[in-house]
Amino acid sequence: MDLPEIEEYKPRLASPKDIARVHFCVPDVQAQVTEAHLIAAGSTLTLADARERGEIRNGFALVRPPGHHSMRVVHGNRGFCNVNNMAILVEYLRTKYGHRKIAVLDTDVHHGDGTQDVFWHDPDVLFVSFHQDGRTLYPGSGFVNEMGGRRLWRAPSTFPCRQEPRTRDFTTFWTAWCCPFCRTSSPI
Repeated sequence: MDLPEIEEYKPRLASPKDIARVHFCVPDVQAQVTEAHLIAAGSTLTLADARERGEIRNGFALVRPPGHHSMRVVHGNRGFCNVNNMAILVEYLRTKYGHRKIAVLDTDVHHGDGTQDVFWHDPDVLFVSFHQDGRTLYPGSGFVNEMGGRRLWRAPSTFPCRQEPRTRDFTTFWTAWCCPFCRTSSPI
């Protein structure tokens, strides 16, 4: 990286225990993950540790394979996702650092159906997905009536947009809904 504002961290491997905090893997964790999955998930944990040590205020893990289609029960890949990197990060933050309320903002053309599945009944995780309309592409979900289980914050958490979203769509979503909601609910 040649920008002084950007610090690059070497990833570590996530452990099978990190994966098992989130996923029930059939037949086991080792059968579902490769070293690439462990590096991708471990990258998010490296950033969490750096944030908790005060080295960074925020971070971005640019990793492959992705993870947001991987659900609680894993028996093969879904949309190239075997393990859910973001869900593994959330459970790591809770277990290692004691954080309770956490917001997850997923901005991808596809709905993060796996992350939604993992936290569907969790009142302390706000999962928000900004994605293309599920009627037009995989995974065919992420409609505005999908608000999670009965104990949740009861706010819309999926925001489908037109097939070719404009910057204005995301800006409106971010300033009119995301920022105000996160300010009042105080997640990390």
